[in-house]
Amino acid sequence: MNDWSMPVVDVVIPTIGRWDLLGQAIDAVQAQVGVGTRIIVVNDSGKPAPVSIAQRADVVDTAGRTGEGAARAAGLAAVTSDLVAFCDDDDLWRPHKLARQVEALGSTRGWCIAAAGRADLQGRRRRGWDLGRAIELMGRRDFSRLVLMQNPVPAGASVVLVDTNLLRSVGGWDSALGYFADWDCWIRLSEVVEPILIDEELATYRLWPGQMINDRSAAWDALDYIRAKHADRRELLGIGPLHDWSIAWILAGELQTPGRRMRGLAEAAKRLVPRRPRHLLGVGPLFQEMFYGLGSSAFASRPTRAAQPRGFSYLWAATSMGPSGPSAE
Repeated sequence: MNDWSMPVVDVVIPTIGRWDLLGQAIDAVQAQVGVGTRIIVVNDSGKPAPVSIAQRADVVDTAGRTGEGAARAAGLAAVTSDLVAFCDDDDLWRPHKLARQVEALGSTRGWCIAAAGRADLQGRRRRGWDLGRAIELMGRRDFSRLVLMQNPVPAGASVVLVDTNLLRSVGGWDSALGYFADWDCWIRLSEVVEPILIDEELATYRLWPGQMINDRSAAWDALDYIRAKHADRRELLGIGPLHDWSIAWILAGELQTPGRRMRGLAEAAKRLVPRRPRHLLGVGPLFQEMFYGLGSSAFASRPTRAAQPRGFSYLWAATSMGPSGPSAE
């Protein structure tokens, strides 16, 4: 039961029917301390939600398999609180996750990003994602530029708390995107206000073989969509094809997928052709991304922060088992 003297956060959890994992995610949300919560489960499975889930959350049913953007949009439409958080059905939160983010936001009507740990379904922990790079770029006021080149938010939407009116004012979630819906959302939010960053692991991104993120073939079309949608701002900031560090992340997944390697190389090559001479300035950082991104999953060890190149991003961590951007729906 919520203590209504505390701030209340609506929590949207989309699911495609992984009921056991969803139950664990709900447990983690209900264990939040210092805030009240209302849980909205978006049932994108196309099948009725079990009674055990319906008794613990407000359930919003979709037509089934509508995709990441559409499912989150359906959840946002049901939100009634001033603050909203999103959690993937296979991720977990630390008990003080929301309280820390609410405290960090204070009276600011903006958005807040936390760092994330990683673990498999048996609880064995892996190296997590910190926010060191994003904090550095915030200090140089480069965050809004970075977010046009890659998704700097670890663990998809599970680490973000956002003011509901702010999110709705920038258009909410793009229902056309099944991939990169969160990245597109962060781009639009950062045009209005830069996020508050908490470099503390407040969520756990869980790794398992059935994740959507393990098949990146659909990400190429989503990248094209992002490029076209934000073309004017990219042009204004001088961002061209060689600045798209997300290519390294997609390609790393393709090269690890039998039957997709040559196609992945061809898809990457098509998208790396610069349109203007100034776009060639992105070639150095891009190839740094590719070196660390592609090498990490095969043979390279992660460089220490002191040794990381300027072009280093969360794509390195993504290549081994998880996204720097797309939600692992």
